[in-house]
Amino acid sequence: GSKSLYIIAQKMTYIKTISFVTRNDNNPPFVDTVAGERIILKDLNSGAGGKYIYLKYVRSAVPDEALRAINVVAGSNSSFTRGPSYFDQNGTQDLSEGAGGKYIYLIAASKSSTTDNKTAITDIDVIIGNKPYTYPKNEWVRINQDCNQDAGGNYVYICYKEQLL
Repeated sequence: GSKSLYIIAQKMTYIKTISFVTRNDNNPPFVDTVAGERIILKDLNSGAGGKYIYLKYVRSAVPDEALRAINVVAGSNSSFTRGPSYFDQNGTQDLSEGAGGKYIYLIAASKSSTTDNKTAITDIDVIIGNKPYTYPKNEWVRINQDCNQDAGGNYVYICYKEQLL
């Protein structure tokens, strides 16, 4: 008998939206999986006190819906300019809420808001370590802004993967 080899191609998916959920305790937050929400169960305030803050995202298989750029920015108050105007999702959640330190926000740009439409964000994660030189695996890009800057605690970085379209 002959054997057949089937290769199942995994359809590329992209990060469509990023948001955050905050809690006063470390119980797992609710995630609406029916709406496609996923959550990274790593506290962005790890070791610094304050709120428990988790990154939540939704994927899409449609390249035009993909986020094109993300960044994490820090300022000394909550009203600082959070990046170039093409970042249409200027963070509203202080990633250091309740822990002191800098005001830290994630900002994102979609296709409609940026002229750089050559790359798309395909994955997102959070890495936590006790040293500032905590880095992800090779294919990941680390955003070099510590989410716990001046708040103590662990070093917390948001990382992403991107792909040329």
